[in-house]
Amino acid sequence: MVAEAGLECTAGCAQCPVAEACDEEERQAEGLMEGRSFAAASAGYFLAPLSLAFVGAAAGGVSQVHQLIGAVVGLGAGMALAAVTARVRRRANEERTWLQH
Repeated sequence: MVAEAGLECTAGCAQCPVAEACDEEERQAEGLMEGRSFAAASAGYFLAPLSLAFVGAAAGGVSQVHQLIGAVVGLGAGMALAAVTARVRRRANEERTWLQH
């Protein structure tokens, strides 16, 4: 931020009172997740595949083979859903960052 303003800094970033504010602005501009957003996304990326694996196993009925197949299919579907969600979220953050600059 200091360099972008055309100012020269001789103190170094470790001693700069503006450096922390710059870092915070850059993190927000990049759309990085923090706090509750990060916790919710992490839980969703973990719990969605796990939940769908349980649903698939339950849909398999009484047969252990069918339960295993259902669990594997459910886990695969949950992982695919989590991957697509992560990709869409990343793309939205990139577009938002691009529009801000």
